[in-house]
Amino acid sequence: MIYQGPIFIELRTKLLNFYPQKVWSSWKSSMTCSDWLNRGAYNIVSIKNNELIIHSDNNDFASMWLTEVENLMNHCYEHIKELYINNRENVDHCDAWQVVTLYYYGYFAVQAFLRLIGHPIVFLSKDQVKPLSTIFGTTKKMNAGNYEILKNKNISATESEYIFKKLNQQNHDAVWKSFFTKITSLLKTVNNIPNEEILFFKSLTSNVLKPVYNMLAWPPRLRTMVNYRPGFAYRTIQKDNIAKSNKLILDWEEITESKIQTLLDQAIGSCAHTSFSKINNHTNLLSCLSHSIFILVRSLYKELRSRRSIDKRWETGRLQFCNSFCSIKTGQFQFLSNVKIR
Repeated sequence: MIYQGPIFIELRTKLLNFYPQKVWSSWKSSMTCSDWLNRGAYNIVSIKNNELIIHSDNNDFASMWLTEVENLMNHCYEHIKELYINNRENVDHCDAWQVVTLYYYGYFAVQAFLRLIGHPIVFLSKDQVKPLSTIFGTTKKMNAGNYEILKNKNISATESEYIFKKLNQQNHDAVWKSFFTKITSLLKTVNNIPNEEILFFKSLTSNVLKPVYNMLAWPPRLRTMVNYRPGFAYRTIQKDNIAKSNKLILDWEEITESKIQTLLDQAIGSCAHTSFSKINNHTNLLSCLSHSIFILVRSLYKELRSRRSIDKRWETGRLQFCNSFCSIKTGQFQFLSNVKIR
């Protein structure tokens, strides 16, 4: 579905290094990082205002993140259904709300991607970090906020050291910035990348809208403007839908590798020299970006499933869900079903 060259191989290496052979994800579990900090298998090495260092069993730690990946992919599927159903019914729908749905579809896909490659970002509240000082037996308090989690070093064959580093950004900005930064870094550091792969990953990190939103990681700004600025995008009653999100998902019903790049190229080209008045073009690029990132997530997940014994009920449930609103067997939305059930 996407070109799998040196960059994809590097991402796959990160994936397999983070998820050990005995990783698991309990069916229907909703465990999150904050839940795991209350009952996971780990020891605190140090705790500071803006940093937490732990030693943890690799399987236990990775399994918690895999559970989050499974649930985040479920989030994406539900958003795809909403977009698809809304565009199939012969009634008017709120364009602005579909932009918000497109945004969260992409946001959840980026979160899944960061967890798959072992660089998750998570928000920890005051109540969630407060018990950690008691566990460690210190008066030092860890601040609430957004944390990036990184594997620092191996302690043994089964245990590693992980660092929670506080970020001075809002969650949505931090998540998207991390994605853009990591892909840009791979484009600079990986050698012998074929043109097809360069084009795809450069498209995912295009800076075409940086002049408009004053930042490379622009999607959160679009969401905020559409959803929270009164009278800007919620204009269905005035019959003046400037977002024009209807029907965008239909471009992805029968998708191929070459068509993905064509849609990305067209969307990026339409955003050149635009302003806020061309929000429909920005919406189209958000749609292409969200779908492309999710296809990347699905491709990495397929690699993980082929090498690890993951509970197949997660994927079976997603496929049954898809078949309730579209016909995957006849070729619709193949990127939703590119993982074989063993």
